[in-house]
Amino acid sequence: MMVKDAERKQESRMVVAMISLFLLAGLMLTISLCIHSTVDAAETKRYKYYTHILVEKGDSLWDIAGEYVSDEYDSRDQYIEEMCKINHLSGKTIYAGEMLVVPYYDEEYK
Repeated sequence: MMVKDAERKQESRMVVAMISLFLLAGLMLTISLCIHSTVDAAETKRYKYYTHILVEKGDSLWDIAGEYVSDEYDSRDQYIEEMCKINHLSGKTIYAGEMLVVPYYDEEYK
């Protein structure tokens, strides 16, 4: 009877050891993936560029910002503020036929 108890304890220890090993391996894999994705994001350099667009009938700053805004801006409103500053716009009204300078970001160095 004592031999069987000892065998059961040994089996229990093995099961606990295996579960612990799998949990540790999973934790290490998770940490590794998190570090890898953080490094990739940090290594991706984006460059700021400017282009000209012709305002067409029905265009609004909001629509244009929706097309060009990127993660470098906190919001579409922040992007619109920059567009207004660059183009010396006193208000938020634009007209068909106007040329606007719009900023954008790209990963490609041009």
